[in-house]
Amino acid sequence: MKKMLRMLLGSMTCGLLLAAAAMTAAAATPISSVGLDIVPYDALANVGPGSVIEGTGADARIVAGSGFWITSAEISGNTGTIKDSYAYTIYLEAMDGYYFTNDTVVSVHGAYEVDTTLRTMQSLRVRAKTYPYYVMSPVSGIVINTESKRAVWTPVSGARGYSAYIFFTDRYGTEHSVQRSTSKAELSLSSYIGTGAQYENIDVSVKALKGTSMADHFAAESEYVFSSGGVDYEHSSDDYVFNSIPTASKKAGGGAVASATTTGTGTATGTSQPSSGGPGAAAQPSGANGWQGGGDVWSYFVNGNRAIGWLALSDTEWYFFDSNGLMKAGWLSDGGCIYLLNVNHDGSYGKMLTGLQNVNGSWYYFNEAHDGTYGAMYVNRYLPNSSLYAGADGIVR
Repeated sequence: MKKMLRMLLGSMTCGLLLAAAAMTAAAATPISSVGLDIVPYDALANVGPGSVIEGTGADARIVAGSGFWITSAEISGNTGTIKDSYAYTIYLEAMDGYYFTNDTVVSVHGAYEVDTTLRTMQSLRVRAKTYPYYVMSPVSGIVINTESKRAVWTPVSGARGYSAYIFFTDRYGTEHSVQRSTSKAELSLSSYIGTGAQYENIDVSVKALKGTSMADHFAAESEYVFSSGGVDYEHSSDDYVFNSIPTASKKAGGGAVASATTTGTGTATGTSQPSSGGPGAAAQPSGANGWQGGGDVWSYFVNGNRAIGWLALSDTEWYFFDSNGLMKAGWLSDGGCIYLLNVNHDGSYGKMLTGLQNVNGSWYYFNEAHDGTYGAMYVNRYLPNSSLYAGADGIVR
């Protein structure tokens, strides 16, 4: 279901700029940015509580940029231990008519650190450091002790604390639940058991919370579990959510990128989750993750850093940010393709549009297939499974 793919352009003609470039066949074009993804989405689709998943060299894929391809990719140093990092080594080669420069920005989704070596103008080596993905083990051994007025359970390895729901029935027979948090594998129930607390049917459900180290960015929390051992589905997520997968960036010549690209999100089913709210949501405090801005001016932040270039929040939710980290809207020319970014403040302002779109009374078609030119405007081509034709100006007739 999920791949967040936007592969290299290959030999397809896409957009007005490529058509013009084919006619002029001129000087080589510098590659401004390289977007790679090493998240093992297919493997994450089968995770369960306690699962540990590592990637393979085959997970390295292109998701943004054009004029290059991956020649080889391999991994080294992985041990299968959740707190031990390992590395991808990815070799890129520029296509004919393109070349890498020291300022080519390389971003790798799923990596917390990236090292780059510009071997030649045609060859680039990328070393991306990452961690195994894992789903935290569920809480077990929950015991409610009426004498000590506490609920206790077996500590979960790697947990920084616990979230718990307390369930009880008042003297009128009304059922209630309250949420509490604790840093230890125990929870006081003194307000619900004993003198002055006339409650019955006391029970709890507990979930372990992941930590805040870099390795924990690759973790998903398990479900809430009742004292009986059953899952509290009402308060548990439908999927195991990996909601803080980082993206690391560096220039091809080894220089630092002033504004790092955003972290991404994903779930155990392999489906990336959109940002909560997206453009049009309320601005967030400085340093917070997600959208910040208002009106026509928006940026996407992670720990105070602005996203630059293409940002994929899901398979169909793409945004583009200029070199200052400001989101673009309207017509966009990038990598030889023409794109259309939503100009309407309808909750998806700035989102890349696909399919048939009407602009000032004329119809245009933007590629809906993840074939390497996702979102690109059709030019001099028939629409899929249709007798309609997009002309040299992109207008469908």
